[in-house]
Amino acid sequence: MVDHDRLFKQLLSTFFLEFLQLFAPELAEEVEAGPVEFMDKETFTDAIAGDRHIVDLLARVRVRGMPGCVLVHVEPQANDNDIGKFPQRMFRYFAGLEARHPDVPIYPVAVFSFDRTPQPDTYEMALPGLKVLAFRFRVVQLNQLSWRDYLKHHNPVAAALMSCMRIEPKDRWRVKVDSVRLLVRLKLVPGKAGMVARFVDTYLKLDGRERRLYERKVQSLPAKEGSPSCSSSPPGTWKVPPLSCCASFGGNWVPFRSACPTRSRSCRQSASNSSRTIFPTSARRRISSDG
Repeated sequence: MVDHDRLFKQLLSTFFLEFLQLFAPELAEEVEAGPVEFMDKETFTDAIAGDRHIVDLLARVRVRGMPGCVLVHVEPQANDNDIGKFPQRMFRYFAGLEARHPDVPIYPVAVFSFDRTPQPDTYEMALPGLKVLAFRFRVVQLNQLSWRDYLKHHNPVAAALMSCMRIEPKDRWRVKVDSVRLLVRLKLVPGKAGMVARFVDTYLKLDGRERRLYERKVQSLPAKEGSPSCSSSPPGTWKVPPLSCCASFGGNWVPFRSACPTRSRSCRQSASNSSRTIFPTSARRRISSDG
């Protein structure tokens, strides 16, 4: 069984600022440089309902022009169980956080990865003659977003979350190809590249026909879409394997054509070391035989 919460938390905590740049760009532009402080799980109890609430992801960032810090609360939601009460739940999270961190601004975000009609971003309470409450939070509803709109973003979160966006059946294999292209251009360290690859593999599983189309396209990609050559990077600095770049996911890795003209020993060794981290065993054998 897929642990959706864990996968999303791992992705968003690893690439937190990139997530903000993609879905909360106005806030991201004002976040000061420096490490993001992730807070331990915030747990609080609703004194009236008796429910125990655990906030999924809470980060503390500094924003230009504001004293102190800002809390960013991100709540991934993978299923639509009791979804009608989700806005109220977001408000209760907000109220609990505000009580625990008085005078600290809070920026709430919900990430929906289930397939449903557009979801509300507001929790309201009104009585005749008085609007008591209008609480808003930012909604990122992936099935309402077109993957094509995110191809231009040089962003690892885009490479991962395209797999959960609105995709026509005929385009499923193309989305995986474009995720590969983007992932390789990003030149992430192997551990982070592997994390994105596993995420895409989980949410975009191809059938036999799609896999054949995907592999055929990946094998035809030009070497320049793989990795830099030896002439542009000193030995030992490869971000992804130079001889067989991460051109596929899961058990279906397909090596690019060699991007390294000299095929030097240092590059082969770097490729071998990197492949142990982000390539499955079958792909490592292909890399070894290629060298």
